[in-house]
Amino acid sequence: MSVVNPNKTWQKQFNRIVKSGFKKGFINAVHISSGTVDVYFAENPQTIIKNIPVSKNITMASVMAGQRCKIDIFDEINPNDMVVAYTY
Repeated sequence: MSVVNPNKTWQKQFNRIVKSGFKKGFINAVHISSGTVDVYFAENPQTIIKNIPVSKNITMASVMAGQRCKIDIFDEINPNDMVVAYTY
């Protein structure tokens, strides 16, 4: 029976984890029926990310184009792993 070194296993898994984060954005368009918004980031206003889901605790009727928002990014490689956390 072989013995697995837990440190090497942990290190291998840790290297696979993608760092998550958040960004400040501005809402460009609201899609009430699907519960999504189109957003552009404050640092790059030329690029619009489409169909980002809105958190369930935000009522879609209160979301308007032009509002600022915080976008939680769970995987920077995959734009489908984003959610609008709150608007202000």
